[in-house]
Amino acid sequence: MVSKVICKERTFKMAVQKMYRALSEFRLRGVKTNIGFVKKVLSHPQFYNGTVDTSFIDTTPVLFSFDEGQETRLQKVLEYLGELAVNNNIPLNPQGK
Repeated sequence: MVSKVICKERTFKMAVQKMYRALSEFRLRGVKTNIGFVKKVLSHPQFYNGTVDTSFIDTTPVLFSFDEGQETRLQKVLEYLGELAVNNNIPLNPQGK
């Protein structure tokens, strides 16, 4: 485990909102996390309304659909610097520039 986030608020819905915001602002690079999954759980109407049971995750396949193809500028810069530092190599972009 790299990190653990805990939120406390006066109501369940306020705690869910605080947790979602905390996860949205969380930045961790270089390792896979379950942040996307947890955010999907938190934002699901059934969970937010508190009407779930122990079969919620098993019976809600939409929780497992992720858009992992989005690469941020920071990730591209970090990849470039890593390539430069480790391999002493300047990688070219796909257009060859």
